[in-house]
Amino acid sequence: IACTRRRDRQIIAFRATRPHGRATRAEIIAAFWPEADRQLAGQSLRTACSTIRRAIAACVGRANVGRYFIGDYVLQLVLENTVISSREFGKEYELAMAAYERRAYATAFAHLRAAELLYRSPFLAGEPPAGWAVPYEAQFAAMFGEVVSRLDRLSAAQWSSDAAPARPSPIHQVSA
Repeated sequence: IACTRRRDRQIIAFRATRPHGRATRAEIIAAFWPEADRQLAGQSLRTACSTIRRAIAACVGRANVGRYFIGDYVLQLVLENTVISSREFGKEYELAMAAYERRAYATAFAHLRAAELLYRSPFLAGEPPAGWAVPYEAQFAAMFGEVVSRLDRLSAAQWSSDAAPARPSPIHQVSA
């Protein structure tokens, strides 16, 4: 979706990080307009939603906007109908870690490689800092570090279904 306004892109990203792509209007206002007058914040959110709907309509047609964006008291991205690189990266990461734990190294390598290709840049790269995004930035950076580390380890071990790295690391490695 090509959004011309930074805030609109961030609202989409915010909702994409929420369970089921849902966030109440109050949650979005608290994240993006915490100090603003309630009426002004509500109007800003309505404007952002309208702009987002127009951007989606430009991609899929006005009649199909509801398949991707639902707005009422709860605003929702219909995640089943969207491809969001951060969510896809997370799925590939989880599949890779599960395969690695099972010692299915060829499968783990394939998912790690897919995750590496999906991670094009840090979360919301090029955007001004947003308080709500800080935990996600750190989480995705740590996950990407683990992806690279495991890819290196598997490549060095010349992975196959029989060959394993000498010392697999814990699934969730904490970097200092």
